[in-house]
Order: sequence, then C-alpha cells, then structure tokens
Amino acid sequence: MIGLFSRKAADRAELLENERRHFAAKLNFKVVGMCVLHHEDYEHLIEHLLEDNDLIKAITNWCGTEEDGTARCFLFRDETRNDEALAINSEGYDYARYTSLIRL
Repeated sequence: MIGLFSRKAADRAELLENERRHFAAKLNFKVVGMCVLHHEDYEHLIEHLLEDNDLIKAITNWCGTEEDGTARCFLFRDETRNDEALAINSEGYDYARYTSLIRL
C-alpha cells in the first residue's frame, strides 16, 4: 500500500494541509495490526497526534521501517466511520511520529 505520511503532524487539519501542499511523503507501508476505537477515542487520537498516548505506547514495538524503506504501521479505525483510517508508524516513540490519513 502507498500512503502520504506526515512527520510530527499535530492533528487532522495538519495532515490534510500537508497532503494539499504536497508536504507529505509518499511511502510504501504495510499494516502490522489494527484497532477499532470508539468514536470519541478516535477523534481524541486524531486531534492530539503529538501527545504521548497509551494506545501508541502499546504498539510502538510493532512499528518501524523495513530495509527496503517500507513502513510498518498500525491502523486505527473509528467504529462509526468506514471512509477513513489512521496509519501510524511511531518509530519507537509513544506518539504518532509518522501518520497518514487513509481513505477507505
């Protein structure tokens, strides 16, 4: 899969702005796990991407980058939406260091 990843984006608005202005990097990625969140939890996550987060702390060891440059990401979905998901590669941190808004 290919996604447009932003480094250290603060929230949904910054992700969308980075895509619009072509500041996001186009990267190959693979999904190493998925979590479906309650709507409120998903919205909190996507609006506070730079905050240390227990959800991300729990998955950070699964994330990283393969030798060929493919990002290993965890996918977060909102239980009430079927049009988007959030791919996160935390690169060992407890916040969403590299993030892509994926349209489904």
